[in-house]
Amino acid sequence: MAQIFLSDLAGLRLYRGEMSMTDSQELLREYVSKHSEAAFEQLVRRYIDLVYSVALRRVNWASQLAQDVAQVVFTDLARKAASLPDNVTLGGWLHHHTCFVASSALRGEQRRVAREKQAFEMNALFASEDSDWKELAPVLDESMDRLEPADRDALVLRFFERRDLRSVGAALGASEDAAQKRVSRALEKLRSLLVARGVTLSLAALGTVLGARAVEAAPHSLAGDVSKSALSAGAAGFVTGALLRLAPPAMLKLALAALVAGLGFAGWAIHRRSSTISTTLPSALAEPAALVDAPQTPAPLLPESASVAPALGSPSSNALHLVLVAADSGKPVPAVQIDYRGFEGEKFSGKTLTATRFGICDVEIPRGSITKLELTTRIDGFADTRLHWEEGQVKAIPFNYTLRLVRPVPIGGRVLDPDGQPVAGAKVGFNHRDDPSNAASPEDHFFSWIQVSTDSNGTWRIDRVASEMLRLLYGGASHPDYVESEFVFLDQNPEAEQKFKNQTFMFHLGRAVTARGTVIDPDGAPIAGAKVLVGKRGSSDSRSAKTQPDGSFVVAGCRPGKSALSAEAEGFAPTTMEVEFSPDSQSFRLTLQRGKLLLLRLLTHSGRPVSKAHVWLDTMNQVPLDSSDSGKVVVQANFDGKPDTGGRTK
Repeated sequence: MAQIFLSDLAGLRLYRGEMSMTDSQELLREYVSKHSEAAFEQLVRRYIDLVYSVALRRVNWASQLAQDVAQVVFTDLARKAASLPDNVTLGGWLHHHTCFVASSALRGEQRRVAREKQAFEMNALFASEDSDWKELAPVLDESMDRLEPADRDALVLRFFERRDLRSVGAALGASEDAAQKRVSRALEKLRSLLVARGVTLSLAALGTVLGARAVEAAPHSLAGDVSKSALSAGAAGFVTGALLRLAPPAMLKLALAALVAGLGFAGWAIHRRSSTISTTLPSALAEPAALVDAPQTPAPLLPESASVAPALGSPSSNALHLVLVAADSGKPVPAVQIDYRGFEGEKFSGKTLTATRFGICDVEIPRGSITKLELTTRIDGFADTRLHWEEGQVKAIPFNYTLRLVRPVPIGGRVLDPDGQPVAGAKVGFNHRDDPSNAASPEDHFFSWIQVSTDSNGTWRIDRVASEMLRLLYGGASHPDYVESEFVFLDQNPEAEQKFKNQTFMFHLGRAVTARGTVIDPDGAPIAGAKVLVGKRGSSDSRSAKTQPDGSFVVAGCRPGKSALSAEAEGFAPTTMEVEFSPDSQSFRLTLQRGKLLLLRLLTHSGRPVSKAHVWLDTMNQVPLDSSDSGKVVVQANFDGKPDTGGRTK
């Protein structure tokens, strides 16, 4: 059976109209032969999301720097279009060139970041809890760029341009079956490169993650800005080339001297501009560092004279023109992050947007098909605020909205270990109970999860919660080396609420034990890279690790007492055993049997295949470990499949 990926991607269309390789080549030829700005602009609009997404990952999610990289890439395309081969796979060429340009841009940024000694945390940039994507994203594009061009082109067509296999085959001059085999082989080669970088996703998981997350929407206005600038630079290149071909030798020397001087000035200007781009804080990715203060302090506002709104949204556009201002001053709030969660029936899309320096964010909305929309702001110094519309209300989504952000109630405290000593690097996180009283309003202060880390004194502080949300909060503290604290519910503990406000609340972590052991195959040989899990899959107090080359593992921070110990590895059947953890526990040995392939096919009662489905292994309803039947431990394994058009998965 062929390898299965996101089968329902054939129904996704992120670009306007169907696109084939011939279309792109014809547009490129039209631009080269006729200098057609319309043709070039269409190419930019088709590939801007691809280029921006690759650049964004390669420059550590610095939005402004990624936009600069995209500008350079399409400027180079405008200049080099005439020299590209007739059979070029444009998506593959753009991916490769974006990697090159982004790497050059990032080197300068990394030197600046090192001087400032700022730590960039990737996890803060993901609104999703997708751990596979968090593991893959930092090394994806570098690994893609190491593939042979034919393999890279196949993967770009399938996952970055989001074509179905028939379209991939047409672009590569092959049948649909041949395209599927070519994509599968290329994916296997990519996985081998990723394994060398410590990313051990299965082929199915890798295909699923690429299909869902490889391309993110570029800022709304970027395509138009890039087209204009690139065409301007491209036109200059055409003129320069013509002059050099026609000029006599003496004039040629003068022209070259002027060109060198001009390039020197341009390099100085780019250096001056790039030195102002901040990549140290997620909330500052799209704007100059001067507009955003250090973490845990309110974001400064623009002066009274700052312009608030450029062009407003209109019924002819799908965009929601969002203006973010401070409720107490009316001034624009720059660089606010906005979590986008949209549903079109059962199809979900999520992304993170960033407002401009003027507090403006144009949110693209599929108005004809969306059934639920949530937009949640995130920035220190203002309370998280949510805009939401659901089925029956989505027609009321406006084209213009001014969101007035209120000041939060700061809360805080400390995290202590079992001996009463402060714990640095502990995670303190909160969610909230639902409040149906304001369900009718499109605006509230709900949030999904807020988490911060403790400093060297074990101190934590959160400056993003509205006053009316305090009584609904619940949360706790955790650290990899300790048992997590008990959860506190503020609506049940008025004393705790007051301590939160006074920033004196203490979370106490529990004493943990360390689990050690080895994972071997049936012949007694060690299995390297096996995933070991202590506790229940999906539980917040579970702990995990991977085995070393000798098959050994060490898992710290485990809760003492009876628990489940699981192991799984590629090519082997997973296993789970019930064990007793204590400070003097012996080394555990887990033997994995060689696995067999399980083929599944989903059919309706009438026998028709089901393709748009989700299949996973449910381990949540297993027998409690402290019951009389606790020996019946359910095997815990990570299986997450999507059937193909024939309803098949494995």
